[in-house]
Amino acid sequence: MNKKVLNTLAAIGLSLLLPLNAQAEVLIILPEKGAMALAADSVRDGIQAAYYAGKYQPTLRFVDNSQRSITDILKNEVKKSTQLVIGPLSREEVEVLVESKPKVKTLALNQVYKNSPNVWQFALSPDEDAMAITKRIQADGVNELIVLTQDSRNSSTTRFRDAMNRIWGDKLIDRATLPSKVFEQQGVLLLGDYDWINTFKKLPQQRIYTVPLVIKANATLPTGLQFCDTPALYKADWPELLQSYQQKQVTVPYQRLLAFGADAWVIATGIATSNQPQKFAGRTGHISVIDNVIQRQPSCMKVKPTGLSFY
Repeated sequence: MNKKVLNTLAAIGLSLLLPLNAQAEVLIILPEKGAMALAADSVRDGIQAAYYAGKYQPTLRFVDNSQRSITDILKNEVKKSTQLVIGPLSREEVEVLVESKPKVKTLALNQVYKNSPNVWQFALSPDEDAMAITKRIQADGVNELIVLTQDSRNSSTTRFRDAMNRIWGDKLIDRATLPSKVFEQQGVLLLGDYDWINTFKKLPQQRIYTVPLVIKANATLPTGLQFCDTPALYKADWPELLQSYQQKQVTVPYQRLLAFGADAWVIATGIATSNQPQKFAGRTGHISVIDNVIQRQPSCMKVKPTGLSFY
């Protein structure tokens, strides 16, 4: 056997030993400037934390879309080696992405009311938050919700309220003040932040609910309050997130985005390496990926005198 044949066989043998994703890359589209840059930083940190904690490690190539259109990026940045695209982050750009019908598998980091065969959409959706807390409310036997709102213009509560409207309809009763008596089949939904909730002198300890907006570091919450949120904020089950947070400490909203980025990478790994459905206990809740539909169910909790109780 001549030397040329031996060298060819050696090269083939070496290629078989290399990981299948050695030449693959994942293109990640996130803004480095502008209004969403800080959010994108936390998402990027979460992606990288899960990337280095996992086994699937293709080349990551980040592209700044703060001054470039999604159409331009898809046209000029997607290479033959691009196995997957992750991003963009804004709803407007996700809509453009979906309409462009990308040829490469793409995990969009927001959700719109449109779809495309090669696009998976993942977000910390208020619709999922509303559905999760609704299940808790109905389990308590409540069929009518009294709603007190701190600021109806606050986007953090407006989208959640819209989602609740779609579920509850005329069973949501707006009130300016807390009623003196809440009947057995009624519940109270508080849409506001931590400081606003703590202005109430006395709240009922049963059938009272709120949104994750109330959560901040070292918060003391009223007994009986129930809410659904990202489990990574309350459980130390993901050491890579703890390490990332220790390196760059951020406030609670950005901690959620850190967990979101990490879950996005786990989902991306499944999309890139397998066509099988995924189900896992994620940092942002229980995740299910079937075909190209992603569903997330956040964890629900109740404040008790001894601390938080998980459902």
